Amino acid sequence: MAAKEDSAEGELANATVNVKVYLDGELQTEVDGIFLTPFNYTYLGPYTTDPFVAGSYGEHTITVEVYDAETGTLWHTYNHKFYVVPREDVSTYAGDNPDCFIDVMDLLRAAMAYGSYPGSLRWDPPCDVDDNFFVDVMDLLAIAMKYGWSAPG
Repeated sequence: MAAKEDSAEGELANATVNVKVYLDGELQTEVDGIFLTPFNYTYLGPYTTDPFVAGSYGEHTITVEVYDAETGTLWHTYNHKFYVVPREDVSTYAGDNPDCFIDVMDLLRAAMAYGSYPGSLRWDPPCDVDDNFFVDVMDLLAIAMKYGWSAPG
């Protein structure tokens, strides 16, 4: 996280902030007195979801609130939506069509990339489910084996 405030001269200034991090509206972390300098950042995390816990798959929102440490004034709220899905849900994994469902569109996308590798015209990285830098029958099989999966809810 990096927070910057413009000073009167238009220069980036150091800042001391308090931060709250929420996952789906539930407070995960609260850190006070983080000293930030321009162009540096502070890492807060990691935040994980367990795919074996009910409700972990699907859409989630992480919210970061940054407050002035001296006055407590809210400076900025950042919201980021993300999806937890099996790797075989290539359309959601790629962020193109967050349907949280493994269907014919996922198979079609992988089939269109079949035989491709990095640098080829049809290369589509999300379709390389097994990360061997080649979209082959094993990738199509992995998707087919999870065909019909959908996020609970």
